[in-house]
Amino acid sequence: MEALREQKREARQAGGMDRLRHATPSSQALLEGAAKRGHNLGSAVAALCRLVDTWGSEAVESAICEALRADAPHVGAVRQVLEQRAQDRSLPPPIPVQLPDDARVRDLHVTPHALDGYDVKGDA
Repeated sequence: MEALREQKREARQAGGMDRLRHATPSSQALLEGAAKRGHNLGSAVAALCRLVDTWGSEAVESAICEALRADAPHVGAVRQVLEQRAQDRSLPPPIPVQLPDDARVRDLHVTPHALDGYDVKGDA
């Protein structure tokens, strides 16, 4: 049973790492740096996935790059960059959204469209 639990844990971690690799390519360098410093990779992967869910992949990718430039390869540095940027813009911190554990929902990608056309006043 213990071997099965370990195998399932590794599979979850690999799934998270694959998701991060696609959403935030620089996360691989961050995780490598974290591993060299003895950080727990499982918790780092889970925390980075939560940051992506909360802040979005573009913001997290940019924050990871900034943390790496500062030679701070850990999730706390990424979180600090994100929070500092929000504070600099006088934005409230984002509220995490809890999604069901269903791949059809979690992996759904919606392409945003320009809303400019809604601002045009017509001849009513």
